[in-house]
Amino acid sequence: MALLLLAPAGGGCRTIWLGGKQDVEVVAPPGSRLFLDATPVSPGWLRLRRDRDYTLSTDWGWSQPIRSRLAWETFLWFLLADGPFELLDFIDGSAYYLDPKRIEVPPSSDGAPVPSPRDPSDGA
Repeated sequence: MALLLLAPAGGGCRTIWLGGKQDVEVVAPPGSRLFLDATPVSPGWLRLRRDRDYTLSTDWGWSQPIRSRLAWETFLWFLLADGPFELLDFIDGSAYYLDPKRIEVPPSSDGAPVPSPRDPSDGA
């Protein structure tokens, strides 16, 4: 009986420790124009929901999928111990992790440096 009363204390561990979002690092050549699912983003750290897939792409045609994967340890805890109490981890997305955690964007495919966006105020 005591074990049953303590079970909720372990429920949702990933939710408590990790939360439903994860940081993914994006490193890119200067001047790169990047898009996350067609939304412009800057290189650096992106804070993304763990429970969905994304696609990072450039304006020159390169792309990299970011996949949501089930964290096996959460699934094991769900099966072996806490059962319904681990559902919180699945509801808020913390039962998943994003892969890869770091993305290095290569230079444009023709080997030329990526052109910097022009400033419309420079008169060129």
